[in-house]
Parts: sequence; structure tokens; C-alpha cells
Amino acid sequence: MHVDLSPTSPFRGSIYVTWVQFNGNGTHSPVNVAYSRDGARTFSTPAQISAGQVRNNQDARIVSAPDGTLYLTFDNSVQGARAPQST
Repeated sequence: MHVDLSPTSPFRGSIYVTWVQFNGNGTHSPVNVAYSRDGARTFSTPAQISAGQVRNNQDARIVSAPDGTLYLTFDNSVQGARAPQST
């Protein structure tokens, strides 16, 4: 969760939440974001940020710049391949 507290942001006071949906079917784990502009009384419809077959998205974090621009980071990896083992 992040609250935009920048006095220069046009979205000052907005609350942003982000999460990864682990759906249990092993095909993907989309990253989602929603926001509130009314003190968390209501939230926007979630926006799905990632797509595809990557199923290891996790640790999503969101912050805002002084101008209100949002930056989202998250970890991901592709499963299946292993590094060669030395003998």
C-alpha cells in the first residue's frame, strides 16, 4: 500500500494498493492495482498490470513521484529451466 503525500501531486491523498493473484491453477499470477481517492471508503476497479504465462510474479510494490507518476515493481521468474551443473 502507498499513500501519495506529495504537496505537488495532483493525486495527493490517493491510496494505492497492489497485489499478486495466485489463482492455484499454476498458469499465471497477475499483478493488480487499485486506488482510492476518498480516504479508502471506495476503491477503483482493479487494473491487471501483468499478463502472460509467468506464474512467479510476487512482491509487488508501488510508489509515486512528486508529480503523481506511479512506479510499480515486482519480482518474477520463468520456471522450468535449470542452470547447468558443474561436475
